[in-house]
Amino acid sequence: MQKIGKLPVILAAAIILVVGSVIAAEQQDTTVTFVIPSSLAVSLSYGNANSNTCDSSNFYFVEDDATIDGNQSDINVSDSSVGGSANYCQNATIDAVTVSNDGNDVVDINVLFTSALPTGVVVYVGDTYAATADGCVDTQDLSSSCINISTSAVRIFTSVAAATTKETFWKAKFTSADVGNGAGNEGSAARTLRINVTAT
Repeated sequence: MQKIGKLPVILAAAIILVVGSVIAAEQQDTTVTFVIPSSLAVSLSYGNANSNTCDSSNFYFVEDDATIDGNQSDINVSDSSVGGSANYCQNATIDAVTVSNDGNDVVDINVLFTSALPTGVVVYVGDTYAATADGCVDTQDLSSSCINISTSAVRIFTSVAAATTKETFWKAKFTSADVGNGAGNEGSAARTLRINVTAT
């Protein structure tokens, strides 16, 4: 009689153990994703050769040779419309515009003019002062040569890491140039130069 009396107790314990095992195996998974968005940002700083600092409103190419006839090569950047070496804001060691990748992504740096340049005017950029010699190319990416800038976006640097800066040196060439607001070819004409970054 005692053995039979204990049987229900044993069975009950076995049932509790089985149910407890099923509950412990139940689970659900959730995928957790961590995101840092891409941030594209660019800033410019300007050269101050001879204590002359160009900026976004004072960036001039002025014919300053002896003839003043609308023809001159290798025109340097000045901080005023006077021109002349005393007003240049770049030289062999100080660049005219330093471009900074202030975002967190690897980028390409691109430049263009937002409207056509005056007749007979060519503007070009190099990554060294020596590279901005007459005879630049229409291509992408600065290397051993400078690049002509027009209304089509030109990539001048590729795969620029975050928190990296790039130096740029600028020159212009006038060939029978006409800025178009005087009785002859004299006067001045302003254009917008745009520098932007795109994700590589």
